[in-house]
Amino acid sequence: MWLTKKQPLPPNRRTGNAHHHLLGHLELLFLQAFPMIPAEQIEQLIKAKLPDAEVTIQDLTGTQDHYQATIVSTSFAGLNLVKQHQLVYDSVNAAMASGDLHALTLKTFTPEEWGQQA
Repeated sequence: MWLTKKQPLPPNRRTGNAHHHLLGHLELLFLQAFPMIPAEQIEQLIKAKLPDAEVTIQDLTGTQDHYQATIVSTSFAGLNLVKQHQLVYDSVNAAMASGDLHALTLKTFTPEEWGQQA
Protein backbone atom coordinates (compact mmCIF):
# COMPACT_ATOMS: atom_id res chain seq x y z
CA MET A 1 0.00 0.00 0.00
CA TRP A 2 1.42 3.37 -1.03
CA LEU A 3 0.54 6.39 1.01
CA THR A 4 -0.23 9.71 -0.62
CA LYS A 5 -0.97 13.09 0.90
CA LYS A 6 -4.66 12.32 0.49
CA GLN A 7 -4.38 9.10 2.48
CA PRO A 8 -3.70 9.67 6.19
CA LEU A 9 -1.59 7.17 8.08
CA PRO A 10 -3.71 4.58 9.88
CA PRO A 11 -3.43 4.86 13.66
CA ASN A 12 -1.42 2.39 15.67
CA ARG A 13 -3.79 -0.04 17.37
CA ARG A 14 -2.04 0.27 20.70
CA THR A 15 -1.29 3.99 20.93
CA GLY A 16 -3.67 5.52 18.40
CA ASN A 17 -0.77 7.52 16.97
CA ALA A 18 -0.40 7.34 13.19
CA HIS A 19 3.36 7.90 13.33
CA HIS A 20 3.78 4.98 15.75
CA HIS A 21 2.03 2.79 13.18
CA LEU A 22 4.54 3.77 10.50
CA LEU A 23 7.49 3.37 12.86
CA GLY A 24 6.31 -0.12 13.78
CA HIS A 25 6.30 -1.10 10.12
CA LEU A 26 9.73 0.42 9.56
CA GLU A 27 11.11 -1.43 12.57
CA LEU A 28 9.68 -4.71 11.28
CA LEU A 29 11.17 -4.13 7.82
CA PHE A 30 14.54 -3.29 9.38
CA LEU A 31 14.55 -6.44 11.49
CA GLN A 32 13.62 -8.56 8.49
CA ALA A 33 16.33 -6.98 6.36
CA PHE A 34 18.99 -7.10 9.08
CA PRO A 35 18.50 -10.15 11.28
CA MET A 36 20.41 -10.02 14.54
CA ILE A 37 22.22 -12.74 16.41
CA PRO A 38 21.85 -13.28 20.17
CA ALA A 39 24.96 -13.28 22.38
CA GLU A 40 24.39 -16.92 23.34
CA GLN A 41 24.66 -17.98 19.72
CA ILE A 42 27.98 -16.15 19.31
CA GLU A 43 29.26 -17.92 22.40
CA GLN A 44 28.17 -21.29 20.96
CA LEU A 45 29.90 -20.57 17.64
CA ILE A 46 33.16 -19.67 19.38
CA LYS A 47 33.02 -22.70 21.69
CA ALA A 48 32.41 -25.00 18.72
CA LYS A 49 35.80 -23.92 17.36
CA LEU A 50 37.52 -23.51 20.75
CA PRO A 51 35.88 -26.07 23.10
CA ASP A 52 38.03 -25.19 26.12
CA ALA A 53 37.32 -21.46 25.83
CA GLU A 54 35.81 -19.34 28.57
CA VAL A 55 33.69 -16.83 26.62
CA THR A 56 32.01 -13.67 27.83
CA ILE A 57 29.89 -11.72 25.35
CA GLN A 58 28.76 -8.13 25.90
CA ASP A 59 26.22 -6.35 23.69
CA LEU A 60 27.80 -2.91 23.23
CA THR A 61 24.79 -1.10 21.77
CA GLY A 62 21.73 -3.07 22.87
CA THR A 63 20.87 -3.81 19.23
CA GLN A 64 22.32 -7.34 19.03
CA ASP A 65 24.69 -6.51 16.21
CA HIS A 66 27.73 -4.91 17.95
CA TYR A 67 29.39 -7.17 20.50
CA GLN A 68 32.56 -7.48 22.49
CA ALA A 69 33.87 -10.96 23.25
CA THR A 70 36.42 -11.77 25.92
CA ILE A 71 37.86 -15.22 25.30
CA VAL A 72 40.29 -17.21 27.42
CA SER A 73 41.65 -20.36 25.78
CA THR A 74 44.70 -22.61 25.84
CA SER A 75 44.44 -22.62 22.03
CA PHE A 76 45.94 -19.12 22.02
CA ALA A 77 49.23 -20.28 23.57
CA GLY A 78 52.17 -19.45 21.32
CA LEU A 79 50.05 -17.44 18.89
CA ASN A 80 50.40 -13.73 18.28
CA LEU A 81 47.35 -11.49 18.67
CA VAL A 82 46.51 -11.56 14.94
CA LYS A 83 46.50 -15.37 14.87
CA GLN A 84 44.38 -15.50 18.03
CA HIS A 85 41.80 -13.18 16.49
CA GLN A 86 41.82 -15.13 13.22
CA LEU A 87 40.93 -18.28 15.16
CA VAL A 88 37.93 -16.56 16.69
CA TYR A 89 36.80 -14.82 13.50
CA ASP A 90 36.93 -18.18 11.69
CA SER A 91 34.27 -19.42 14.12
CA VAL A 92 31.86 -16.53 13.46
CA ASN A 93 32.67 -15.95 9.79
CA ALA A 94 29.33 -17.26 8.48
CA ALA A 95 27.35 -14.98 10.82
CA MET A 96 29.42 -11.99 9.75
CA ALA A 97 29.18 -12.83 6.05
CA SER A 98 25.40 -13.12 6.27
CA GLY A 99 25.13 -9.77 8.05
CA ASP A 100 23.59 -11.30 11.18
CA LEU A 101 26.65 -10.11 13.10
CA HIS A 102 27.85 -6.65 12.18
CA ALA A 103 30.74 -5.99 14.56
CA LEU A 104 32.69 -8.08 17.04
CA THR A 105 35.47 -6.61 19.16
CA LEU A 106 37.82 -9.22 20.59
CA LYS A 107 39.89 -9.51 23.74
CA THR A 108 41.80 -12.79 23.72
CA PHE A 109 43.92 -14.28 26.48
CA THR A 110 45.67 -17.50 27.37
CA PRO A 111 44.78 -18.74 30.88
CA GLU A 112 48.16 -17.46 32.09
CA GLU A 113 47.59 -13.99 30.62
CA TRP A 114 44.08 -13.90 32.07
CA GLY A 115 45.46 -14.77 35.51
CA GLN A 116 47.78 -11.77 35.31
CA GLN A 117 44.79 -9.44 34.74
CA ALA A 118 43.70 -9.66 38.39
